[in-house]
Amino acid sequence: MRYSRPYSIKNFFNQTQKTSALQYVYQRTKILIQVNCILHKALPEKLRPFCTAANFRQGTLVIETANAHCLMFLRYEKSNLLTAVREKILPSLISICIRINPILATKSVKSYPDHKNFRTDISNTKVRPLSQESANTLRIVAKQSPDKLKYALERLALCTRDRGKRIYDKRPLTSMQKED
Repeated sequence: MRYSRPYSIKNFFNQTQKTSALQYVYQRTKILIQVNCILHKALPEKLRPFCTAANFRQGTLVIETANAHCLMFLRYEKSNLLTAVREKILPSLISICIRINPILATKSVKSYPDHKNFRTDISNTKVRPLSQESANTLRIVAKQSPDKLKYALERLALCTRDRGKRIYDKRPLTSMQKED
């Protein structure tokens, strides 16, 4: 009970050996935070919430991004990012690996709800009804499909020009609706 006083975490890191696993994790976390800062400064403001430095191993920096659009932009800017990170933090950096992590998109939408790339406004979308020919094709495909898919296709087939609002009806189909 003699040593039960709280200690600062900085003191704990200073007292550990340099080969300690906790010290290693702390140093890598600091490096990743610095790399994230450089990455966010180099990226356009619209892409910042959707890209993050995930790991650094064997001379390779792993960057995660939310979607393919961001991936293509990062591939285009890969050499500039490599140079910037080498100059400021990691001179031992050899390459950059870019991966898609769709979870970043959901986190980014929650963090940045006004971001326009990932937000759809239903009131502005124009609803186009199905033609009768398309509805008949969907019904033919539905006959050969499993029950769950069959139900969805039949509901979609109801969205012809004269029945455009029926798709939002969540009730099961009646025998009269199936015959249409």
